[in-house]
Amino acid sequence: MVDSILDEAEKICTLVLLPINASGDAEGCSFDLSQTPPVKTPDGFVQAYQQFSENGWFGLCGSAHFGAMGLPKSVGVMFEEMLYATNCSFSLYLGLTVGVSQALLNHASDTLKDKYLPKLYSGEYSGSMCLTEPHAGTNLGSIRTKAVPVKKDNEGGSDGFKITGNKIFITAGEHDLSKNIIHLVLARIEGEPAGNKGISLFLVSKFNEDKNGVLLDSINNVFCTNIEQKMGIKASSTCALSFENAFGVLIGEKNKGLQAMFTMMNYERLSIAVQGLGLGDIAWQNAYAYAKEREQGNTPYGNNLLAFADVRRMLKIQEVLAQGARCFAIFISHKLDQYKDNNDESINTQVALLTPVLKAFLTDRGFESTVLAQQVYGGHGYIKETGAEQYVRDARIAQIYEGTNGVQALDFLGRKIAFDNASSLNEFVVELRDEMALWELDSEFCQYVQLLDVSFSDVLITTDTLLENKKELDFTINAVCCDYLDSFGYLMYAYFFLKMVGELDSNKHQSEFIKTKKQNTHFYFQKVFTRLQTHLQNVKNGSSSLIL
Repeated sequence: MVDSILDEAEKICTLVLLPINASGDAEGCSFDLSQTPPVKTPDGFVQAYQQFSENGWFGLCGSAHFGAMGLPKSVGVMFEEMLYATNCSFSLYLGLTVGVSQALLNHASDTLKDKYLPKLYSGEYSGSMCLTEPHAGTNLGSIRTKAVPVKKDNEGGSDGFKITGNKIFITAGEHDLSKNIIHLVLARIEGEPAGNKGISLFLVSKFNEDKNGVLLDSINNVFCTNIEQKMGIKASSTCALSFENAFGVLIGEKNKGLQAMFTMMNYERLSIAVQGLGLGDIAWQNAYAYAKEREQGNTPYGNNLLAFADVRRMLKIQEVLAQGARCFAIFISHKLDQYKDNNDESINTQVALLTPVLKAFLTDRGFESTVLAQQVYGGHGYIKETGAEQYVRDARIAQIYEGTNGVQALDFLGRKIAFDNASSLNEFVVELRDEMALWELDSEFCQYVQLLDVSFSDVLITTDTLLENKKELDFTINAVCCDYLDSFGYLMYAYFFLKMVGELDSNKHQSEFIKTKKQNTHFYFQKVFTRLQTHLQNVKNGSSSLIL
């Protein structure tokens, strides 16, 4: 069943999304207050959205209780890779809706779930999350959007809040794709504490509704005041929204908004990690095809670009980074599926520990891959005709939104590891090492298992030394956290390559496939894994040289 679903996903992404990727980038979204709605997506996007809606793709992994397909997230991740590879901008409209659905499923009342989830899963409604304000980026505790309790009406309407404030950088905040847009908005109820402790989460519908939930023609005092002119993802509308006494309802508990929002944020961070994977992989596929076709000189090794060892080096780096990323993304999504099934808090702790690594490492390596692909093209990679430069521009934002990668690294080392004195990290590494002890690999890979084990020890010893030095610990962690995250990312990729080789050996009939995986494993350890020691040495060197 999964194979047939992914086959259909490949078809709709290739036949519907890929043809409007470059044209959507060239046209971009338009903003005109005289239009209704004021934001228009590029040609072909409305029709593509309708096809995805009619075929049920919005509800692929949603709750079957509310009309979705209920498939595991690990299947959804494979679908998302295809989406991002074929049309990154379009994927964001779908991704935000899936994220809003996840937040409602986990935190909204049964009444709100019944009312909104079927329409979100069908694509009739879409979603956005409204966090950032002009003065407050990562520091959400300083948001100024306020919520005032009110009665909706005197005819049986629900109690609610009037939401007032301005939000910026809101992906899919306004567009012409869906019948209605459901905004999840962070705001502070009047009189509640300052900072993170006083933030609540609200659902604000773009259109007003009557007491039976039927949409009215009138706007619920939510206005798009502008869209951003961006470096990339130009067919994705990034909006400035003004809430002017817009009616909203509370999601979850009062003053627990950040906890509720982070349910969505963690799924979004997984999705954005897959953005790095998808764009890096499609960039590699195109660069490899170009290198095979491009005639370049006449050497003993051939007359195309593949005759040059440096070109092969760049292509091979892209290939192994994509394969490692794919394993990591499916690994985390599988743990999310496990947690959903049995609520094992140890699994949830691992997901929380690894999510910042996943988001930052995959998007950094994805951007690296798009730049390498552009380099393979040479001058042809810098012009729009080949499409290589669009992948570079589209991949760049993934390192910034959903929390910049520096923030992810600080979260990983400064909160997840330092907070519990590395106990969760140590428990996770013990689990991996126990599995490694059971591996039965060919002798040619035993050296890599030993190298991986020694590298785990080196990282853990470095971590202990870092945490023992309490003097100016916060500044030091801030200084070394990015190198620390990268070192752990390369460790995880190494683990995945050896795991792949071990599991593939039982399938001898796939000999060519296994041969390629083995070659890639050798390349990863000989040419890429060596980066780990550089990053780890930077961690050991600390912050003393950061003098401005």
